[in-house]
Amino acid sequence: MNKIKELIDKHSLKLDARDNPWELLSCPSAETAFDFCLKELNKCAIIKTQNRSHTTYGYKHYMERLGCCYVYERVFTLAAMEAGFTITDDSAHSARINISEKDVKRWGVDIREKEAAERMANLLARSE
Repeated sequence: MNKIKELIDKHSLKLDARDNPWELLSCPSAETAFDFCLKELNKCAIIKTQNRSHTTYGYKHYMERLGCCYVYERVFTLAAMEAGFTITDDSAHSARINISEKDVKRWGVDIREKEAAERMANLLARSE
């Protein structure tokens, strides 16, 4: 059985047409994205209250910029649930999770460092 389908069933996550279920369940990169998100989320602190500054939609973009392939918002939500985070409303898009803002800011720093290194590599490649 498909890993993503198993996780959807395990966490009783509701999908609707906006999730494009056929594509989500048939895309091989969804499992790669899930594994990447889970690895990053396992480095993060779970706090008592929901982080009101960001949503799952924003977090998926952090994951993409950190170096992952395309990340479906529902795949990020599944990874957060699997990592032990609480989702405000698992049927909602752009839900909130109880993640430390300090860790979200660390993602921002990691992204800026990665993008600066990429710009420098591009400049060096052009100068040769």
